[in-house]
Amino acid sequence: MATPSNYHRVETPAHLQQLLAADLARVSVLYFRADWAEPCKTMDNVTTELATRWDQVLFLSVRPSSLLSSASSGSGSGWRLAL
Repeated sequence: MATPSNYHRVETPAHLQQLLAADLARVSVLYFRADWAEPCKTMDNVTTELATRWDQVLFLSVRPSSLLSSASSGSGSGWRLAL
């Protein structure tokens, strides 16, 4: 199955900010995931299917570790992530 146009994998704080800021009135689902977690592998398919069903909703797959790495390297916007 092809990835829906309203489903994005977020890799940096700037990318997350860009996607969210593009349409502030749009409902957004932020799915925080980890590559090593087995439940996330199942949920990847679920969120992709939901994005297919609800094309008016923005689905963002976020790996917190990549956001933290980017922010701590000095290349990010200085965001801090608390879960």
